Amino acid sequence: RHKMGMVFQSFGLMPHRTVLQNIGYGLQIQGLSKSDWEARAYEWLETVGLNGYANQYPSQLSGGQQQRVAVARALVGDPAILLVDEPTGNLDEDTAASVMDVMLSLVAETGAGLLMVTHSSALAARLDNRLHLRAGRIA
Repeated sequence: RHKMGMVFQSFGLMPHRTVLQNIGYGLQIQGLSKSDWEARAYEWLETVGLNGYANQYPSQLSGGQQQRVAVARALVGDPAILLVDEPTGNLDEDTAASVMDVMLSLVAETGAGLLMVTHSSALAARLDNRLHLRAGRIA
């Protein structure tokens, strides 16, 4: 395990690819056969609670669903660390809590480390360790 996965505030999904293709893209470019990357992408689709959405496009999903796709895409390659930038900045409070529940649960399950940048004290409070930056210095 030497790779990292990334989750962005703006989701970072490819609009011209289906949900399944978005999740499996990293595996596809690593050279996995179509049957292998699709099988793993379907597993992650189920893991993040989006069964039935494989052939949808990002524009057809809610913000919370799009972020779940982004989380699945980041974790499908079994990264050692997940880098997360304001993962719930574009979501309402309830959806944000739900996405964080899924992400934290999956990180614990996979054993990946999590490094999150956020302005949300509520999100930061859910993490084990926190560093606070004030005026460019660790406070």
